[in-house]
Amino acid sequence: MKDALRIEQCETNIRALCAHHRISIAKVIANEANKILIAYDAGALRRVMRLVRASKFKRYFYSRNHGLTAYCNWREQVGCFTLQVVLHVVETYRPKRKPRRECVAIELDIDLCHPLYDVAMTLGHIAEVFWPGKTDPFRVMRGLRKRGLEVRDVREA
Repeated sequence: MKDALRIEQCETNIRALCAHHRISIAKVIANEANKILIAYDAGALRRVMRLVRASKFKRYFYSRNHGLTAYCNWREQVGCFTLQVVLHVVETYRPKRKPRRECVAIELDIDLCHPLYDVAMTLGHIAEVFWPGKTDPFRVMRGLRKRGLEVRDVREA
């Protein structure tokens, strides 16, 4: 029961932050206590690109911590409780031709600290990565509320 609440709170947090940035969430493929995976949606990715042009998000090329299919990622440019959007791509190898890349999913997760924001946030992100356990979605909810977002607490339902 406790894990189900954590997973539901994580999705609620991500939906609230995506709604704040007007990023659409299509079909959810998988939920975890610290991230969700949605089916590839060109509209959502276009919205992220607009946010990049508005300097609200920045693109980073290192994504290997998010699996072998992670191609690139974008991160919200705030210090704490930052949204990360990871594009997952599968390459299809064809004889005597270039491999074909196909976008299959978008991973959305909220980190407690932006690793490239400043030194304190870098240290905080390192601690978050190496600390046992997953990011606490209820702590993230409280942090998002401090940022001024309205996030529902699933325990109160």
